[in-house]
Amino acid sequence: MKRPASLSPRFGRAAVAALAKTAALTAAMTVAVAAAPAVVLADPVAAPSGTEAGSGTGAKTAATGVTLALGAGAIAQPAYQGARRTEWSAAPYVSAEFGPNLSIDSLDGVRVTVLHEGILSLGAIARYEPGRSSRSLPARLRGLNGFSDTAELGGFATAESGPFSLDLIGTEEVRRGRRGAVLEAHAAFSLPLGDPAEQQGADQQGLSLGPFIKAANRSYLRRNFGVDAGQAAATGLDSFSPHAGFDMAGLEANGAIKLVDRWSMRGFANWGRLVGGASNSPIVRNGGRGSQLSSGLFLVYTP
Repeated sequence: MKRPASLSPRFGRAAVAALAKTAALTAAMTVAVAAAPAVVLADPVAAPSGTEAGSGTGAKTAATGVTLALGAGAIAQPAYQGARRTEWSAAPYVSAEFGPNLSIDSLDGVRVTVLHEGILSLGAIARYEPGRSSRSLPARLRGLNGFSDTAELGGFATAESGPFSLDLIGTEEVRRGRRGAVLEAHAAFSLPLGDPAEQQGADQQGLSLGPFIKAANRSYLRRNFGVDAGQAAATGLDSFSPHAGFDMAGLEANGAIKLVDRWSMRGFANWGRLVGGASNSPIVRNGGRGSQLSSGLFLVYTP
C-alpha cells in the first residue's frame, strides 16, 4: 500500500501546481527509467493464478502492467510546520503503477525503482514540497514572511518481508541558494483485506500502521523554524538558528476499503511530535503547537 508523506501537500492552494510538477517530474524520470531499466537479481516468481487472463483487475495488471486509481476528497493539516491552526482543503487523489518500476501517487510522489534484490528495492524519488504562505501565518507572525513551493529529488531504499516494511528516504530541495535536505525512516505493519491476488498496484485494499522519524539539515530547519535578525525585529520574537538534527517523530496509518464494485474509500492519518531544534523554535513556542496532525479521506474509483 502507498504510504503518504508525513506532512501531505497543501492541495487547497496549490493543487494544480503540485500535479503539474509531478507530471513534469514523471516525464523526466520515465525517460530515465526507459534508458536504464531495473536490474532484478532475485529469482523470478511465477504470477499467481488470479492474474491470468479473465481474472478482473489482476488480469489488467498481467496484461498491461498498469493500474490506476482516481478520486477526490479532503485533507486537514497544520497551516504551516509548527502551526496550531488546522487548514481544511479539497484534494484530488491519483495513484498509478506502470509495471514494477514506476509509480505515481499524489501523496507519496513519483518513484522509479532501479534495483530489485530479494526483499530490497532501491530507486529514485521526486516529491512536491509545499512552501509557507505569509497569509497562513497569524497576524503577529507575518513578519516571518513566506517561502515558495518546490520539488524534492532523492532516493529511497525499501525492505519488505511479509506484513513488515521499512522505507528509508533521502531528498534535497530543488531551489536556488541553500537547499534543504531531509532524511526519513518509516516502518509499517500491513494487513491486507480481501484476496491480494485480485488487488494489484493501485488497486490494493488493506490497512497499515507504523512509526516514522525525520531529520533535516540546517538550511531546511532554518527556513521552517528559524528567526533571523530582521524577522525578530518585525515580530518581536527572539532570534533563533536551529542546527541540523531530528525534527519530528510520530505514528502514521493509512488504509483502503472497498465499497462496491470499483469504488473504495482511502484515507490516512499522521501524528507527529516536533523534537530537537524544531520544538524549541519561537515560532512553535509562541502560538504554535509541537504536536502536528494531518489526515485525509478520499472516494476513489479504480477503472
